[in-house]
Amino acid sequence: MNSKEKTVRILGGMGPEATVNLFDRIVKLTPAKKDQDHLKIIIINDPKIPDRTSAIMEGKESPIASIQSGLHTLCDLGAEIIIIPCVSSHYFFDEFQVPSNVVLLNILHETVKHTINHLRGVKKVAVLATDLTLSKNLFGNLFASHGIITIYPSSIEQKEIVMKSIYQIKGGEHKRPRKQLKIAANKLIIEGAQAIVAGCTEVPLSLRPSDIAVPLINTIDCLAVAVVREAL
Repeated sequence: MNSKEKTVRILGGMGPEATVNLFDRIVKLTPAKKDQDHLKIIIINDPKIPDRTSAIMEGKESPIASIQSGLHTLCDLGAEIIIIPCVSSHYFFDEFQVPSNVVLLNILHETVKHTINHLRGVKKVAVLATDLTLSKNLFGNLFASHGIITIYPSSIEQKEIVMKSIYQIKGGEHKRPRKQLKIAANKLIIEGAQAIVAGCTEVPLSLRPSDIAVPLINTIDCLAVAVVREAL
């Protein structure tokens, strides 16, 4: 381990497959020629954390205490950088507490940063995400500060296509969600979207860049790029 390399910790399980995808992307994006060149990472995969969308949209159990407990554990395990591969959980981001010497990367900020740095000229993006992410305009507020308009599926498409697809993916299904998400994405492209944000970490597990005619902004990739950058 390079003396300047920072230790990375991941609070996962929201959901588990997205956590695996993030770890895989970090490994592939790390400029390593041998085992010892890779980052030292500890993952807590806690799928028992209460559903983030249900907590806000339906008034069910809050995930804050469970997430904070996981963060405390990761800090005790020597975290210097912590990442959470769940977009909806970032609605609570300002309530998370870590020591001042620990960097808690924000998937929302990293996604917007990636977009403005790599997709210059884009003025309108569409977001495929959970009801929580859309209703609280988590991406929209950030994109607006850079002069980018954010559009979303209609309420019917959000309910019948996007949310159903997200939970089907969480249940291990990919073929049907891919077809449905392609439909939703292409309708948004017709409405003028110049890029599609996979605004839930389940979405890029099914929807692929080749499925649409505009760039697919993968939040997991944006987070993986950020953690490699910060750790090295």
